Amino acid sequence: DYANAYFNLGLIKFHKREYIQAEEMFQEFIKRVPTDADGYQNLGEVYLKLENYEKAESQLLRAIELNPDFAKSYLSLSELYLYENKTEKSEMWFKKFSAMRPEDPEAYFYLALKNSLNKSQSLRNLEMALQKGYKDYDRIQGESRLATLRESPEFKKLIKQYFPDKR
Repeated sequence: DYANAYFNLGLIKFHKREYIQAEEMFQEFIKRVPTDADGYQNLGEVYLKLENYEKAESQLLRAIELNPDFAKSYLSLSELYLYENKTEKSEMWFKKFSAMRPEDPEAYFYLALKNSLNKSQSLRNLEMALQKGYKDYDRIQGESRLATLRESPEFKKLIKQYFPDKR
């Protein structure tokens, strides 16, 4: 009956990239605690990873409905719409997020992705994210929108500077 056990198992499964199992855990958590915005946020993140954007949108909007100050859901919606190439919607949610959390490194990482066609701007945004504490090396290396940027000497220098144990 301990709902937080399902939530914590969901987080563990998510970080192990076991998204189907994470989905099951977060769904069970939501059944037990239907008013917890964090459960919907995390389930939305699972659906983002599974590329089920319709379900992701539904869960993230529910999280915001339950807690309008839950900044992470705003950023996740922005990311969702970025994946769907819905630029205006993405920017709208990103502006709401950055108004709530202007110093968050995720915001600068988002800008690096958004500006990926402008190498110098993307690099500046990525560097700012790293300076502010962005630490998700695997995401930086796995993000397809940064593929051409990863080949540049400037990118390699940033990675070496901020992740010296990875190279």
